Amino acid sequence: MITPLDQIAYIGCPTCFKKVTDSRLTGFFCNTCKEIIKEKYLYFIHAIFQDFTDKLVIGFSREQAQSLMNDVDAHTFMTQTRRKFKSEADYETWLQENVLYRPIRIFIKAKSEQFKGENRQRFYAIDVSRVAITAEEEDGEKPVLNFC
Repeated sequence: MITPLDQIAYIGCPTCFKKVTDSRLTGFFCNTCKEIIKEKYLYFIHAIFQDFTDKLVIGFSREQAQSLMNDVDAHTFMTQTRRKFKSEADYETWLQENVLYRPIRIFIKAKSEQFKGENRQRFYAIDVSRVAITAEEEDGEKPVLNFC
């Protein structure tokens, strides 16, 4: 599943990381810090991992999301990389070439919480690291399997 461009990042306060309000006349205002701030994008990524048994939605921190996005920081992605896309297909091509189908090791933590009176499990990434593969593995000569 590919997330639309406007849903992977938000304009946030560089001090408290809360979402800011856009006032066209004065700039961006942080209600928590009570300051006008410069435009600063921050990643907000929840990825869906699915197999034949079920799916998991995993939340990633800003730093982990940057690692997932091929180490392109959110501000650069939203203000420079994104502007090169002429269509949704350009975005999907960029994701295919830079993000998707890359081996990544993710350690997750499950947390029980209550939402609207219902118990549910939330999953958060604890650690994210790219897995280096050899040319032989990439050519399909050896399977790449990692079980933890």
